[in-house]
Amino acid sequence: GVCNGDGTSCAVYIKSSVTTTVDDADLSEMDTFKENFSAFIETALALPGGTVEVINVSPLARGAAEIEVEFTITLTEEELALTDFESVADITDALEETKNEIKYGLPLFSYGCTDSGAENYDENATIDDGICTFLAIYHSEIPEGYSLLTYPNPFNPITNITYGLPEYTKVNIIIYDLSGKQVQSLVNGIQGPGYHSVDWNADNYSSGMYLVRMYTNESTFGEYVSTQKILLIK
Repeated sequence: GVCNGDGTSCAVYIKSSVTTTVDDADLSEMDTFKENFSAFIETALALPGGTVEVINVSPLARGAAEIEVEFTITLTEEELALTDFESVADITDALEETKNEIKYGLPLFSYGCTDSGAENYDENATIDDGICTFLAIYHSEIPEGYSLLTYPNPFNPITNITYGLPEYTKVNIIIYDLSGKQVQSLVNGIQGPGYHSVDWNADNYSSGMYLVRMYTNESTFGEYVSTQKILLIK
């Protein structure tokens, strides 16, 4: 890895292991299994590609094979800035949740778009394939700054959220209720400059006021946070 395995030049260096079960057939191509497992952890934690490395897989039983997977997570300062985490402790907490979810068995490794805000979102995908596509309008026009617009408002049950990005950045757009509880994540990923658009279908939610919040990582234009109130009327 880029951090030489000792953590001295890393913003983050974590060495961990998890015990889980797989079918014997899954281990027939060990290199492929290691690649898929690494990509699965990167997707589960929304980490940049190449930051998780499997260093050892030890079979513990046969049949419905119980295995121990040892792996590392290494992040440079630049890679850490592309994530939603601020510290090693934050990553460790999220990693423990993922390990608890897979301790009784790994899910099927399925490649696809895992960003629910993308046009080609695949709800069955467990490994992001890096080809999520987003509806972009006037992409040739580069905004001078960040922007967020929701229309129509009030709406029933679909509203369109249009947002402008002046540069490549990690962007998140999340719907909250007025208590501050997250309702749905619409966009979570790195996108290029231009104007982008995503719909929110609130057909399964009750009438009332909601919040649309967009935020980006700190970059050339600074950290951007914008919140708008939207009213669902049924």
